[in-house]
Amino acid sequence: MTATLARPPRPALDALLDRLAGERTPLSAALAAFERGIRAVALHETIPAARPALLAALYRARRRPTLAILPTPDAAERAYADLLCYLGEAHAGDLFLHRGREAAFGSIESPAERSARITLLAALDSDAPLLVLTSVAALRSYVMPRPLLRELRSELRVGGEPGWEATIRNLHRLGYERTDIVGA
Repeated sequence: MTATLARPPRPALDALLDRLAGERTPLSAALAAFERGIRAVALHETIPAARPALLAALYRARRRPTLAILPTPDAAERAYADLLCYLGEAHAGDLFLHRGREAAFGSIESPAERSARITLLAALDSDAPLLVLTSVAALRSYVMPRPLLRELRSELRVGGEPGWEATIRNLHRLGYERTDIVGA
C-alpha cells in the first residue's frame, strides 16, 4: 500500500501565497527591498523546505522576470517541481529550469534539453514575466549574447515562404553543414 499526500485545494494555496506576501516574513522584507531598488535578495535565512513557497509568492506579487539561483542542480530540480505545484497551471508557462551542460559532457545532449535551452533564451528575449531556476554550476555555462541571438533567430511557419536559399544560408550561419543523407 502506498500513501499519497493530498494537495491543498487551489483557492487555499492561492490564499496562502497571497498571505505570505503581506505578513512580516522574509518575503515581505524581499518585496520591500525590491521597492527600494535593490535588485537581488537572498532567502537563505529561511528553511529550505519553505523557499519554493516563498519564491512562488514573491513571483506572484511582482510578476516580473525573476532569476532564482540555487546551490546545486538537484536543489534547482526539486524547487522546479515544487513551484509547478505552487504556481499552478495559470503560471506554469512562466516557469523555466536552466540546466547546466556539465551533465552532458562525454555524452550526447538530448534534443529535449537543447530545445528547452533555446525556448528559455527566446523567453528571456521577450521580456515577458518569467521565473528561471538555475544552479550556481549552470550559471557558469556559456549563454549566447542577446544581440547574437536576435541576429541569428529566424522562424519557419506553416504556410510561410522563407525562401529556400535564405533558409540554407541561415542554417549554415548557425553551424549546420550540407551532407549526404545519413541513415542508421
